[in-house]
Amino acid sequence: TLQLRLDPNDAPVVIPLAEYEYKPEHMRFDIGANVIDVDGRTVEIDTAAVVQSGRTYVPYRAIGELLGAEVAYDSHVRTITTTFDDTVLTMTIGYNHYAVNGTVYQMDAAPYINSDNRTMVPLRFLGEALGCKVTPQYAADGTTSGVLVER
Repeated sequence: TLQLRLDPNDAPVVIPLAEYEYKPEHMRFDIGANVIDVDGRTVEIDTAAVVQSGRTYVPYRAIGELLGAEVAYDSHVRTITTTFDDTVLTMTIGYNHYAVNGTVYQMDAAPYINSDNRTMVPLRFLGEALGCKVTPQYAADGTTSGVLVER
């Protein structure tokens, strides 16, 4: 489910992800937070974005579906397939290769399953494969504090 709040003080409105058809223009993730800003609205997610080995990872299904994609996971081969408009993106847990419409590319980080049993993927590769601009945001000490994803 997706929980939307028009104001941080409001009770969340719960929407089944399968019925969520809005495609946002801007999404901002704060590292370690279980909420993201989606076009000025607060959206609660069950696993926070994290930085691991210099890469920002996000919970795959929630983010893919927020972007308007259809996400499927095959547990037998540990492969995630995302369909977004005319783009099909495929990633496999533990492998640093991914495919966009059948063309294979390499990334410097691999998807993994976290302790909450959520599939975490490198945000830059997911966002850019789906046609989004991904911009890191930095704290005063130079560490990544968040990421902005724009269409």
